[in-house]
Amino acid sequence: MVTVDVLIPHYNDPEGLEMSLKSIAEQDWKGDFRVVVCDDGSKANLLKKAEDILNAYDGEVVLIKSPVNLGRPKTRNILLDNIASEYVAWLDAGDEWYPTKTRLQFDAIYRSMVRYENKNIWATCSYDWKWIGGRARTIQQNTKGDQVQSLMMGKDLRAYLWTLLAKADAFKWLGKFDEELLRLQDLDYFLRFASQGGQIVTVGSPEPLCVYHKSDIGRNGVEVKNCFFYIYNKHKYLYSQYSAKFRKNRRYDIYMHAARFLDSNGDTLKKISMNGKAFLTHPTRYLFRF
Repeated sequence: MVTVDVLIPHYNDPEGLEMSLKSIAEQDWKGDFRVVVCDDGSKANLLKKAEDILNAYDGEVVLIKSPVNLGRPKTRNILLDNIASEYVAWLDAGDEWYPTKTRLQFDAIYRSMVRYENKNIWATCSYDWKWIGGRARTIQQNTKGDQVQSLMMGKDLRAYLWTLLAKADAFKWLGKFDEELLRLQDLDYFLRFASQGGQIVTVGSPEPLCVYHKSDIGRNGVEVKNCFFYIYNKHKYLYSQYSAKFRKNRRYDIYMHAARFLDSNGDTLKKISMNGKAFLTHPTRYLFRF
């Protein structure tokens, strides 16, 4: 029987963890799941609730407890170190899978093993984006064409770990998450995978297979901007393969992305400053918003 390790970072969100576990239990795939949760220093009362939820879960569960908050990249690296199954999927506490996700992604992996022989394969999927305070929509993952370029643009192909299913070796081969990145570890991780010869595939159907419960509230826009530029500079050799126009557009997108977070959190002065940087980077695009 095939087993999938489901790696879940958790921090102060037992209700979200319970929702995520329920979606694992409802999968129509016939193999086994081994749920591995790393608690990142949650408050004692919330950790106790999470433990009670895990104890009530009808399946194999491993709970790793950090006595202090280490941050998402270190927590994910702890999860990587505790993989024990042949296949791995990720799920953030508070997000959900639809019942067909695992089965359809296994179908995609098995088909791709023939087409992409000797390549490391990740299977992603389209997903529902339930944006708190914004418009809910379905995001299609398009894996055709230049995957590195698509990841940099963040429109046709987006870097989210919880969309993935893959062989454990395809994660171990890539190595650890960059612990300098407080945010956007997924983007860095995907860029490394695609640029080093990994192949991202998706299921044959465009139907969404999971749900991302998204919110900008509480996210530091300046921190987001700094992490984007950290990635931009870290992967400068990749960005340099594309035109100056492409690179300018990516810098503009960084400033506008950060401005959105600042606006959502009521930081008006910093938002105005970030908009100004976007304007100076690409005046025409800022004025006409294309």
